[in-house]
Amino acid sequence: MHDKVQEVAALKRVTLSFEAGTAKDKMDLTPGPQSYELVTGVGSDGFTPFEYALLGKREGDEVDLEIDAGRTGEMFGHLDLPIPTSVRGLDRFFLMIRVDRIEDVDQAELVRALAGAIRGCGGDCCGHHG
Repeated sequence: MHDKVQEVAALKRVTLSFEAGTAKDKMDLTPGPQSYELVTGVGSDGFTPFEYALLGKREGDEVDLEIDAGRTGEMFGHLDLPIPTSVRGLDRFFLMIRVDRIEDVDQAELVRALAGAIRGCGGDCCGHHG
């Protein structure tokens, strides 16, 4: 029985919803909340800056980020967050993120996540994130 409240930590499956915008209070780059699922901490360099922003958060918590559009590869690393291509023409953009679900990861899922992280960048960022 799981009475303990889960937090975002290493090797957790985290389901997020997010919106992107041109200003902190103007989420105009996405047509509404987008969903994204990740397993945290499986990248070859450990946590990405994006994952660090999520660590310790619980279901229902929200995180607001301001991101330099020229550094999305560094921010997201191996993660393939579906950021709109329109951010490429901006100096910076904003993300409003909500942690919707946190779950434990079984061994098979962990192996798939590790393989996906390696396949995505091969240990060095390939530069196609955003």
